[in-house]
Amino acid sequence: KAVVSTQSTGDVLCYNSLTRTTYRGDEDKGRGYNCQRWDTDMPHPHTYHPSEDREWRFGIGHHNKCRNPSPKTNSGPWCYTTSLFVRWEPCEDIPDCEETALPMFVF
Repeated sequence: KAVVSTQSTGDVLCYNSLTRTTYRGDEDKGRGYNCQRWDTDMPHPHTYHPSEDREWRFGIGHHNKCRNPSPKTNSGPWCYTTSLFVRWEPCEDIPDCEETALPMFVF
């Protein structure tokens, strides 16, 4: 399956609607809140902490960028929020790769 990538960095700027895990861009907001860092449990404890495997498979690292470490869910990239009252939000400004006109590269 082809995914959109920048030539200089290899970052994937959209998500593959089949795997839902390819996005590696810089979006760091959900619908209305900033994203919580993946390497912290504040304000929301979770089990998706960075590891070599999660970095390779899902892009989970020492940052607060939108990702999808749970590909079995029917969603694109999302993040835990920094709001005490909203645990997580989808990241809505990230396009599905099949709906973009960006250059395509096959991995």
